[in-house]
Amino acid sequence: MDPLLELLQRKEPLLDELKPYVFDSEGGVRMLSHPLVIEVFFDPERSARVNQFFRYKQQAKAKALADRDWHNYVFLHERPYRVDAFTDIADMLGNEDYWTLLRTVYVDSENVWQNREDWYELVGSGRAKRDLFSSDDVQCVFSLPPEQGGLLPTTVIYRGFRHDEDGLDDGLDGLSWTLDLARAKWFARRFPHKGGVAMIAKATVDAEHVLAYITDRDEQEIVVLPWHVSNVSVEEIEEGGR
Repeated sequence: MDPLLELLQRKEPLLDELKPYVFDSEGGVRMLSHPLVIEVFFDPERSARVNQFFRYKQQAKAKALADRDWHNYVFLHERPYRVDAFTDIADMLGNEDYWTLLRTVYVDSENVWQNREDWYELVGSGRAKRDLFSSDDVQCVFSLPPEQGGLLPTTVIYRGFRHDEDGLDDGLDGLSWTLDLARAKWFARRFPHKGGVAMIAKATVDAEHVLAYITDRDEQEIVVLPWHVSNVSVEEIEEGGR
């Protein structure tokens, strides 16, 4: 029999290490969410494949740690857990590795808001070489004067988000702002099915408080701790407009 087919058909109990991570979602879908393995439609009858994948990633993680392969160590973890993995090894990283890897994790992350306090601490670190947290092509903005392309003393920034009765503070407490108003509007309108209304925040930030300028994914993202944002105004925008 084909080894893959045999693995898929083999019946064995889920490993004890994984059992606490099985739950039913609000939609009634059985899920497994472990830092190393995520299964959205988890079938207990098909645990053999999950067990084998978990064993493989455990071994790979141990090897990455022993080899000081920090990028592989972090990215062996599933996306929602990578900031935790980074935090686990942060004290072992030199400054260059810290900021370069942190940028990679940050840009790839889809749940910064869920780990907001952790991100505040990580990006607010006083480590040297923080310019490496910015995209390679724009790191120079931190050393150049404004007339040569450096940051302005005070910069206007925007943030798009959806607001419901509990969501306004969360919208303003984010790290991610942008120089591009059109991009902020896109983020505000991105998930209309989640309810709420599309909102745009406009604010200013002093150059000394800009933690990073990230142009990955064709964005003009400004990373700033929320308590360093000033002159904030918020307005509702139409869905589907420009």
